[in-house]
Amino acid sequence: MIVKELIAKLGLDVDEAAFARADGLMTGLARSWLKAGAAVASAAAVGATAIVKSFTNAADAAGKLAQRTGLDAEFLQRLAYAADLADVSTDQLRAGLQQLASKGVGDVRAEMLKIAGEFEKLPQNGRRIDFLRDKFGRAGGAFATLFSKGRAELEATMSEAEVFSQEEIDRSEEFNDSITRLNR
Repeated sequence: MIVKELIAKLGLDVDEAAFARADGLMTGLARSWLKAGAAVASAAAVGATAIVKSFTNAADAAGKLAQRTGLDAEFLQRLAYAADLADVSTDQLRAGLQQLASKGVGDVRAEMLKIAGEFEKLPQNGRRIDFLRDKFGRAGGAFATLFSKGRAELEATMSEAEVFSQEEIDRSEEFNDSITRLNR
């Protein structure tokens, strides 16, 4: 130990027992730091895995919802982002989109933007909710906050969204399917 040698060279008395205790404390402290470092590294790995799994699940869910609604995944993710900000749940969004599709709407994207434009022009009364229920069925009322600021605001909000590419969605679906197979 360097400190012990320095004290001895200076001709000072060396208390061997005190140095042994200090050395033991330092060794114990070093072990504690190593254990803490290992625990932190392990927690970081678990956290990173959870983040990756979360992103994978989100991409996979976006792809599956796109398949169920017949929309392209990018538009659906952007719409879901705007809906989330307007407190429209994924289930309400899915139900409303399926209602549109069941009415024979071919271009759901164009129809959503058209509805947003029409909605903003309606007077602030019960007719607005009736209008939305006519378009989206029982889930219609939930869409009022989504369309409240009109088409331009809806498009602006949708453009803010960060979306998964189709390749990321496909790879996420494969990954989650592989995990499901391993668990079974």
